Amino acid sequence: MDTETEAADSVALIRNALGNAEFFANWRPEMMARLVQGAKLRRYARGEQVPTGTGAARQALLVVSGFLEVSQMTSTGRRFVLGIIGPGATTGLIRLCSDMPMEYNHVVRERAVVVHFSCDNALAALNSEPTYWSGVAERLLERQAELIDTVLEQVVLGPADQRIAATLQRLAILFGVQGGEGVRLRLRLSQDDLADMLCVSRQTVNKELKRFEENGVLICTYNTVTIVDPQALASIAARRA
Repeated sequence: MDTETEAADSVALIRNALGNAEFFANWRPEMMARLVQGAKLRRYARGEQVPTGTGAARQALLVVSGFLEVSQMTSTGRRFVLGIIGPGATTGLIRLCSDMPMEYNHVVRERAVVVHFSCDNALAALNSEPTYWSGVAERLLERQAELIDTVLEQVVLGPADQRIAATLQRLAILFGVQGGEGVRLRLRLSQDDLADMLCVSRQTVNKELKRFEENGVLICTYNTVTIVDPQALASIAARRA
């Protein structure tokens, strides 16, 4: 494939990916043209950190394929995983409003293709059609509520088994695929990952997952979780003790 054809294909993929994203699905063609301007398509290997720029070069991200971990290192050097985002998800849109520093990292969980688009271009597109701001503000507020729920479920409320169940239930909704044995999470998820999400030890995660397996709730193989009994998992997730 020659360079011009490859570049044209990248622009077409960027336009299609942004146009299908929830945030931008209803944007007018003129707004989309401004959003696509200067956007870049990047491919990343597992373990790479995805940059987002600063100042006038600050960027938001759209995941086209693969998975990104949203995480931060604590003052004690421990990794805290706030969440995992997959295809179609956008992140960093809060930076439309200001050049606020990113307090967390985006690390590639599995080989990923990501669109980087300019926050300034997105801001200019919205300012050209101010009526679209209400939709963006509403979605950002929804995300804030989802973030609070995530932190409460993962870190604050309930015993370890309840928090593990709630986290697996949420991941199944986002990334679950129905198979012969049950709902399989289509991302690699280790016990260390769950421990970092929940701020508990790996030993605690191991003990609770073994108990779930013994009770027929799920099956764990190497970095793979299959939920065999979603209703039982939901019952554990809903319990407060």
